[in-house]
Amino acid sequence: MSFGQKEETIKWNVEFPDIVVSQTQSKIKLSAEYDGAPSYLKNNYSTVLINGIAQPVEWDVFSGTVNFPVPNNRSLLTLEIGGQTFKKIINPIPLWLSFLPPLIAILLALVFREVISALFIGIFTGASIIGFYASGFGGMFLGFLHIIDRYIMNALDNWSHIAVIVFSMTIGAVVSIISKNGGMRGVVNRLEPYAHNPRSGQFVIWLMGILIFFDDYANTLVVGNTMRPVADRLNISREKLAYLVDSTAAPVAAIAFVTTWIGAELGYIESGLVEIPQITDTPYTVFLNSLSFSFYPIFTLIFMLILIGKQKDFGPMAVAELKARNNVDSDKTIDDIQEDRLSEFNMKKGVTPRSYNAVIPILVIIFGVIAGMLATGYNSEIWNDQSLSFFRKL
Repeated sequence: MSFGQKEETIKWNVEFPDIVVSQTQSKIKLSAEYDGAPSYLKNNYSTVLINGIAQPVEWDVFSGTVNFPVPNNRSLLTLEIGGQTFKKIINPIPLWLSFLPPLIAILLALVFREVISALFIGIFTGASIIGFYASGFGGMFLGFLHIIDRYIMNALDNWSHIAVIVFSMTIGAVVSIISKNGGMRGVVNRLEPYAHNPRSGQFVIWLMGILIFFDDYANTLVVGNTMRPVADRLNISREKLAYLVDSTAAPVAAIAFVTTWIGAELGYIESGLVEIPQITDTPYTVFLNSLSFSFYPIFTLIFMLILIGKQKDFGPMAVAELKARNNVDSDKTIDDIQEDRLSEFNMKKGVTPRSYNAVIPILVIIFGVIAGMLATGYNSEIWNDQSLSFFRKL
């Protein structure tokens, strides 16, 4: 909601947020059209009154923002600036409701094993909550309509989001190629001779999870599908196979330098940096500096090695492994992991599996991305700066 009023030579525009969440802070955007120097605004309008309480304004030339604490209940918000008063009734959304959309989406995906519909219903839940608190029960219907024209379209109308989608599609295409051309099967054939027993077999699965580092979902599908026959031959339970695959896929994708996960992270970091103008580093620099705090993925990968080396299992996993060692059927009846859905990862008939069919495309991705980063980010002034270390320059 915007207002425009004339006050001497200043034209004020006040934009209240459409959505506010209780127990948090929200921002009111201010803008002014003024013929004089911007310092006049900063000096004379450094604070505003919100519900009678002075709040500082962060001015950037002729526009500024002011934070205000959001009350828990529906109330009238009053802003006073330069002798003018602006009002709006706000209806805060309880903070705990933010858990519902992702929780519903996850539960539906687990129950029906179908992701697209679960995500859509999750978005609809969030849009309905927003619509209800903005316009009552009628707003829930508008929330359904806004799924397409507002939320999905606005998400797609973003360069960073499109870049992540294109990057993910490119990586997915490479995964499909190295699966169809026998490259993945060739890598497995290279590693399979080293799997003599359950311990070495689990290590090979762990190693495969590390090698397929560029996408966590592709890692899960490809490694799980290709290493399943090896696990069955060595009497490794399906439960342990799933645990090994899942506990390597996400952690390695979170810390490797070139992954679809990192592509998404860079988009989030870039959005966050907009709100922190004091940080002038690039999103990738921030990501690299954050790796030293990636305790979960690093410790998880190490923990998996410890479990494999010690051959220790606990609770239901120990029971599943004991059944597998004694050739008692484990949980292998889930449509055999739905072979029809994994057919795209099967090698084409008549193709001879060769490991270099996978190694070469993966190396092209890695070195291609590095070359692209150098070509687009090279700065001779930085590279010749003797005060910076080599890795800082990178």
